Amino acid sequence: MKKNIQIYFCLFLLSFILFACGEQENPPKEIQIFGIWSKVKQQFIRINNNKIIEDTVTYTSINDSSDLELFNDSTYRIKFYTFKDSGIFQGKYYRNKPSITFIPLDSPTNTDVYQELRLSETELWLKKTDPDNTNPNRIEIIQYFVKK
Repeated sequence: MKKNIQIYFCLFLLSFILFACGEQENPPKEIQIFGIWSKVKQQFIRINNNKIIEDTVTYTSINDSSDLELFNDSTYRIKFYTFKDSGIFQGKYYRNKPSITFIPLDSPTNTDVYQELRLSETELWLKKTDPDNTNPNRIEIIQYFVKK
């Protein structure tokens, strides 16, 4: 009888150990923001007395595109191509979740702060309030897709 109790006790402990030690959950992988992001949509919304009075959506086409390149050393480059023009803007960026501050090299006092609305392996959505610094009720939303 005493031997049976010891066996049952050992089985109880063994089952407790086996079932208590499950797979450890891995923390979610942090999505890297570095890479080349192609702008697919830009939207301007103006609100007055909680009513939308302007909602302009611009989709980029082959003749009008913009790529945002974010590098590991906190520098960025924006390449844009339009039907009439093209160019490159460069500078530094600082990421303090959930916002990104862009500081252009040619005009370091003219910073832009964007809020990260969405970040996944394939999408980056940024939002900026008052993009032209003249209308506090104007919001800009830019949608990017990762460029392969």
